[in-house]
Amino acid sequence: MNYAEAKAELGQLTDSDWANTVGELRDRAGITGGLSSKPTTIDPYLQTVYFPEISDPALLEIRRERGIELVYEGLRMADLIRWKKVIWFLWNGMEFMYLDWISLWIWMVMEFWMYVL
Repeated sequence: MNYAEAKAELGQLTDSDWANTVGELRDRAGITGGLSSKPTTIDPYLQTVYFPEISDPALLEIRRERGIELVYEGLRMADLIRWKKVIWFLWNGMEFMYLDWISLWIWMVMEFWMYVL
């Protein structure tokens, strides 16, 4: 997956690279589509909601595969931090990570009222 993502980031991912990386993972999982050639169309929902800055369909699909493949191996958060999709800060000596500003804002409002009341 790292190899495929690096090649896609550089714009050098070929169908052969796709088949030997993502295609192998999909084959192992029993998925029958998208094994031998990289995608040519973008998933509009994935792009709009999660990765609006990405216009390469292969890179978008690799990020989806990484999320599926690595979520239960404890590596998903490392990807989100690397892609700058996490808000990470220290407060009173504690580390906090949020996936969006709305969650962070809600937490801050709740903390404020806990101290006031």
